[in-house]
Amino acid sequence: MQLIERIHHLRKRIVFRYVVFKYTVFKHCISILFLRVLMTLYLITVICNSTVMAMPDTKEKIKLNEENVARVVSGILSYAHWPATSDPLRLCLVPPSNYISVLTHTNMISDHTELQVETLTFNVEQLIEKCDAIYYGQIEPQLQQQVANRQNGKPLLTISENNPNCEIGSAFCLNINNTQATFSLNLDILTRSGVRVHPNVLQLARKVE
Repeated sequence: MQLIERIHHLRKRIVFRYVVFKYTVFKHCISILFLRVLMTLYLITVICNSTVMAMPDTKEKIKLNEENVARVVSGILSYAHWPATSDPLRLCLVPPSNYISVLTHTNMISDHTELQVETLTFNVEQLIEKCDAIYYGQIEPQLQQQVANRQNGKPLLTISENNPNCEIGSAFCLNINNTQATFSLNLDILTRSGVRVHPNVLQLARKVE
């Protein structure tokens, strides 16, 4: 009889310990899960705050880039001289480009020269016929070169934002970063363009190179 009671008592103790063990494990799992949820919420908060803080900085950089590009393009055009200047001077913008909007609002390059800005899709004949100056957006240098090859004496100044080597295609190749916009110069293209440029621009180009 005593043996039966002992066995019964032992079973109760085992059951109790098992229940306690399961409860402890459950609490531990809940704690880990809770910590993970807290950590996830914390990371989400940090990422959201970082994104919100970065947005004004990104907008400021975009605005600064736009201003720099507009300033450099206007400067290049103001130093250029066409043999027979049309009035107004026709600047053609060839998208895609992040700077089409700001360049569209460039209407004067000097007190005496008005600028007519037009956005055109890439078409060799159309660009040669309608433009005195071309601003290429993300157009490959090989395509830019097609225009240069078919000018046939038409005075045409070319500026590009997607021509890092500046070996073919355009006379002026912009170098755009977060703080400034400068340019490199292809003297061969410029010489064959039929457009004369003030030496100050040439000196600036040499400093950039």
